[in-house]
Amino acid sequence: MLHRLIIALILIIAVTLVPWWLYAIGVVYYATVYKGYEVVVLGVCIDTFYGSTTGVPFYTLLTSAMVLLAIFVRPYLYRVQ
Repeated sequence: MLHRLIIALILIIAVTLVPWWLYAIGVVYYATVYKGYEVVVLGVCIDTFYGSTTGVPFYTLLTSAMVLLAIFVRPYLYRVQ
């Protein structure tokens, strides 16, 4: 539980301080280890905070795509042979 909280706090800080591609890597890691639905809410909050200047909610779409990718990849990562 503490590990999940620490990673979530790092992602919250990272979404404002690091480039988007580094944030995307963190989201994929978080979503493969845990379900990661809460990071989609983080993406919505960041889009709301900064305002979607281009009309496209970039962080919401990016985070949703990374979580979906992790959901589809997860069964292949933990397959026991």
